[in-house]
Amino acid sequence: MPEGHLLPHAQDTLVRLSSELPFRRATTHLEQTLAVGQRMLEVQNTQAQPLSACPEEPAAERLAMSSDGSMVPLVGGVWAEVKMVAVGEVQRCRRKGEEQTVTTKLTYFARMAPAATFADQASAELRRRGIERAKEVCAIQDGAEWIQGFVQGHRHDALRILDFAHAASSVYAIADKIREGGGHLPPKWVDGILHRLPPRGTNARPAASHTLGQALPADPGAGELLAETA
Repeated sequence: MPEGHLLPHAQDTLVRLSSELPFRRATTHLEQTLAVGQRMLEVQNTQAQPLSACPEEPAAERLAMSSDGSMVPLVGGVWAEVKMVAVGEVQRCRRKGEEQTVTTKLTYFARMAPAATFADQASAELRRRGIERAKEVCAIQDGAEWIQGFVQGHRHDALRILDFAHAASSVYAIADKIREGGGHLPPKWVDGILHRLPPRGTNARPAASHTLGQALPADPGAGELLAETA
């Protein structure tokens, strides 16, 4: 296929429409879709301005927000990061006879933009969902610096929860640092810490720090190593 100005998904959609409709009508449909998307973009960007009017819904008592970035392919073999935030209500319910915490009524906002621009543009959706008005908010994410800044700017008192995959990655990195520095850890130290993270992650840290202190060699650089991995 020759290179064109359409992204792969748009090109695929055009081909599918062309197989079911006359080509001229398929092209018109695609142009209308792109025009609607552009108009939505303009409206959302306008609503994100500090003094603009933005519809607001009643805030839930507890909300969860989760931000991340995903790499997407552009035309010509170029890749770029699309940033997204998801917002949902946190509720307690019973499933299969057990009480569980679930997130419902999820909505999303995404942009291919620098972190500061994304934070500004996402403000309309966060204001609409009531992030600032909710009684409690938790932020589930990885430890990326731009995400911490995003949470700080929109709800600084949110309970920040590091997702399990990134928490596990950090635990493995800590173990590697200790061993590289000449320390000795029990064979199943990592497994023990990971086992304690999901139900009581905050309680696992003091025990881990105590174990690390014992594992580090007694030399002047040991304290620096411990501080680096904490």
